Order: sequence, then structure tokens, then C-alpha cells
Amino acid sequence: MYYAIIPYVIIPYVMFGTGTIFTCLFLYALFKQRNRLASLFSLICLSMAIYIFAYAMELLSADLAQIKYYMTLQYYGFSFLPLLWLVFAYKFYFKKELSLRVGLPLAIIPFLTMFFVSTNDYHSLYYKSISAMTVDGIVLVTVSKGIWHMLFSIYSYLLMLAGSYIFFVAWKGAKFQFKTQNFWMFLGSVFPLIASALYLFMSSSSVIDLIPVSFLLLALTYFVVLFKYDFLELKEIVRGYAFGQINEGIFFIDEQSRVIDFNHAGELTFDWLRADNIGKSLSAFEDGRKILNSTGSFFEVEIEKNGELKSYEFRVTMLRERGAVVGKIFLFQDITEQKLAIERLNYIATHDMLSDIYNRARVMEEVEALMSAIRRSGGKISVLMLDIDHFKNINDRYGHMVGDLVIKNVAQQCKSLIRKGDSVGRYGGEEFIVVLYDTDKKNAIKIAEKIRKHIAALPLELEGHSISITVSIGVATVSARDRSISAQDIVNNADMALYIAKNSGRNAVKSL
Repeated sequence: MYYAIIPYVIIPYVMFGTGTIFTCLFLYALFKQRNRLASLFSLICLSMAIYIFAYAMELLSADLAQIKYYMTLQYYGFSFLPLLWLVFAYKFYFKKELSLRVGLPLAIIPFLTMFFVSTNDYHSLYYKSISAMTVDGIVLVTVSKGIWHMLFSIYSYLLMLAGSYIFFVAWKGAKFQFKTQNFWMFLGSVFPLIASALYLFMSSSSVIDLIPVSFLLLALTYFVVLFKYDFLELKEIVRGYAFGQINEGIFFIDEQSRVIDFNHAGELTFDWLRADNIGKSLSAFEDGRKILNSTGSFFEVEIEKNGELKSYEFRVTMLRERGAVVGKIFLFQDITEQKLAIERLNYIATHDMLSDIYNRARVMEEVEALMSAIRRSGGKISVLMLDIDHFKNINDRYGHMVGDLVIKNVAQQCKSLIRKGDSVGRYGGEEFIVVLYDTDKKNAIKIAEKIRKHIAALPLELEGHSISITVSIGVATVSARDRSISAQDIVNNADMALYIAKNSGRNAVKSL
């Protein structure tokens, strides 16, 4: 094989420029040290810089001794590059270390390659021979490959192919979006892969080695992922999470509120958690703004999803580095069903299941709340105690199922006739309480008469029977001046008035 050494053309200086770029990337990654990927990335950049600088010096060498020296030096940078590239790709995609059972056997060939290249004069396993000649001022090197050279070339190509495939799978996982670091990492891996294929399979007539030249294109893709997608800003604590297996939704933002990662459960929940939105601010999304505007480490947010209002519970953990906040982890879950269940339990605890109105304990709370309110702000409240007339006769004649229907009917009639701020509850059996806020006795009696007449005018029609229903109502009123009267006292007063109404012939309204 021939390598053209052309000291007077631009290629060596392009190589020096490329090597300088990788040196800068090495120092930048080493300085960042945001995660273990950064240290691995810096090691790759250093290896590439050594390889490229040595190749540039080989191109500028004027005698065979110098050429052989720099050819050997190249392998101090290149020998481990294919393995480092595979480990880097594996960790990038799987977010974990390549196991030692796999990594150590793979490292044997690079170690032996460095040894065989360094000691080639004693065994010729890597190069059978190296010779140089000058043609028209150009120094050409003739290399006869040894068996280990062929083995290492195949090994290198397979590892680089595996690394490229992993980056391709990562890009596929991002649904082949172009504006992602997954795409740029895959694209960068393609250039050395193509150059390696040409080196491995094409004839030796090429005037330059295309592999180090391809690294210039790789360097450009590195710049994109570093400075457009903040590749090294993804903190190790973020990348170390095996959150793909967690059922809760998870997403991460950096200190500038930019989305930097999320798990599959998060992606299924919010359509804006997708690969092409990585790097965008959370405030760019309506749901994101709601989340950012919530305070505390534990909060709930209601978000519309598919035309339905959903409740999500969020837990927030700060990511800190050297005392400074560098990002946040949001863990969330859909609690819509739980909230509905809790609301149902609360409803059961406060309502009478037969009549679908407040139960005794809850309606008494309403009375006490209004009593406290008028003592603070003044005003009057009234309580109506209502009893279904001759309810026992209805039960005896038609049965308890019909009796239940009568209770439901009366409860709903009362509920439909009171104001929004008033309340009605079942006090027990066939007795009901109506609580009227800001209502004096005169108006309370009018409301009671309205209820009585309405119920009497609408008999219950059931299976061919017309069941007449009447009620007796007692009215009691209390004002802010009556500070000695308790909630139970006003209910008792209404009950006493009800007793009078029933004794006066029923289907009547009486007050104290």
C-alpha cells in the first residue's frame, strides 16, 4: 500500500488544524466534567488528536526513519479509538457501562496492536516491510501488511460499525428527527465508517489515508452536539437514572428550564415530550407554563388531554452541583381516578345515599357555619324542619320501595325550590332540614309555603297509582343578636314549630 507524503500541499496543515480542534474539544470536555460521558468523550478527542497530529507529521517527514516513528506514534492514539467509540456509543444509548466481560476481551487486541506496531522490526507481524522512494519530489511509502494488520483492520471496522449502528438505533428511537443530538452523533459516526470501508476494501492507489481526513467532518458534528444541544451539560445524575423502567412519568430540565430528557411514560402522557423538543424551554408549551408557575416541591396541576380535564400530581427534586442548582427532576402521575374516588368517598360521607341530599351531620355543619357567619357579619338565617305527612300509611299501603321513592321525590322537590346558596338535608326517616341564609322569618315562611304547595300539587305517579303527598313544615329564625342560641337550638326550635304544624292538622307551615 502507498501513503503519499506531500509536504508542500495543504493536507498536512488541514490535519494540524483538525488535530488542534480535537485538542480544544479534549480540554473543553475535560474542563466541563459534567458526567462520566464527558471524561470518555475527552479521552476520545485526545486519542484522535494524537492520531491526527502524528499523521500530519508523517506527511511532513522527509526520511524513512521519521516516517516509521510517526506511523508508530499514530497507533498510540488510534489503537483504542474503535473500542472507545463503541463504549461511548453504548453508554450514550443504554446509559450504562459496557460490562467488563465484554470490554476486557475487546481491549486485548488494541493492547497487542500497540505492542506489535512498536516492536514490528523484531517480528514483522504488523508490517511485513516498509520502504520509501521519492517520485517528482513526493515521498511515497510502500507498506506490505502483516497478518495482525489485517486482523486489526477488520476488528476496527466491526467495532466502528457496531458504534454507528447503536447511534442509528438511538436516532430511530428519536423517530428519525433531524434536529436532535441523536441524529448528529449518528451522522458523525458515518464519516470514519465510510473512510474505514474505503481503507479496508479499496485498492492501495489512494494518495492519502482518508480516516484522519474524515475526522474533520466528525469534529464539525461534535461542535453541533456540544454547543447547539449542550451535550456535555447533561448531568451525570440525569444520565445515570435508569428511569425508562419507572411507571411514573419523569422529565428533566436544566437551570434554564430547557427540556433535557424524559422517560417513555412521560412521552405517553404529554405530546410535547418528544425528541425534537429536547433543548426547548418548558415555557414554550402551555402545559409547561402551568408546571413552571406552580410552586413548592409537591403540587397538582389540571391539564386538558384529549378533550378531558386530567389531574396530575408532581414531585420536584432539585439537581445541585457544588451547591448551585443545575436542573430539576419532575416526577408525575395521573391522579384523576384517585381524585374522583376521594370525591366519591367524601360525597358518601356527607350525603344521604337514598335521597341524594346532605346527610344529618353535613346539614348541621351548614347550620353551624351560617351561625358563625352572621355573628361575624350580621344578618339572619332560617331553618325549615319538614316532615312527610302520614308517611307510615304510605309505607304500609304501597310498601317500603314506594316509600323510598316518596322520600327521593320530596328531597328533589325541596332541592329544586331553594336558592343556590341554601342547602337541604335529610335529618332522619321522613324528616328534612332546609337551611336558608340571609333570610328573615317572613321570607322563610314564604319559602316554606312555596315548598308545601308545590309538593301537594304534584302527586307521585307510579304504576297506575297517583300518590298524594303533603308535608308539614316548622320555621325557626335566628339573628346575629341571638348569641346564646346554638345550631342545635335553632333546629330544635324548628322541630317544635313542626310539631305545632302537625298538631294543627298537617299540610301546614308554622313558626315560633
